[in-house]
Amino acid sequence: MPFDDLPSPLTPTPTRCADPAPSGRPWPPPARPRPRPAVPRPWPRGVAPLSLLRALAATMARLARAMTRERAARRSIAHLRRLDGPMLRDIGIEDRSRIEALVRRGGF
Repeated sequence: MPFDDLPSPLTPTPTRCADPAPSGRPWPPPARPRPRPAVPRPWPRGVAPLSLLRALAATMARLARAMTRERAARRSIAHLRRLDGPMLRDIGIEDRSRIEALVRRGGF
């Protein structure tokens, strides 16, 4: 017969998905919310800008210099405090109480 290759109206036609909800989720899936517009960033996410790294390095260097100056000042103060009165007067320090001020601020 010429119409044998046509499907019968009683046979089910194949659908796009045999089981519309195989995992219990609705079909078609609900629409996803629109993503928010991206905030323009001056640098990629997770990467610090070079200027920030330079500022951090400069701060660390300043801190290291300040610590070195403080150590040197404390060492000088300790050395001068070990000297007796006549030796201090010989180098120009009239009073023992002036040692720290002279070391930290200068002023011989």
